[in-house]
Amino acid sequence: PQSRAANAGRTRVRRARLLVGSVVAMLGLVYVSDALVALRGAPPGEVTVYEAARLKTGKVEIFWNSPHQEPCVPSLFPHRGQAPCWYLRRFNVRVN
Repeated sequence: PQSRAANAGRTRVRRARLLVGSVVAMLGLVYVSDALVALRGAPPGEVTVYEAARLKTGKVEIFWNSPHQEPCVPSLFPHRGQAPCWYLRRFNVRVN
């Protein structure tokens, strides 16, 4: 006969595996549905991006006079090598 402690340990391991498997499955489902919407349904967007340079003093100089449009994907995750639009809007200064 098995002890209660051994059964409790196995139950915890089963629950942990189930939890990890469920989280991985949910993340996969979110990514696939995001890709389907981004690549088929939503038109691509563009965001204005500015270049900047880090100075020797540690400060950053932004070149406001030379913005350019960068294509983006209206999604949660990057697709086809393009960043999500929400990310580019938030981080629209590129430091070289």
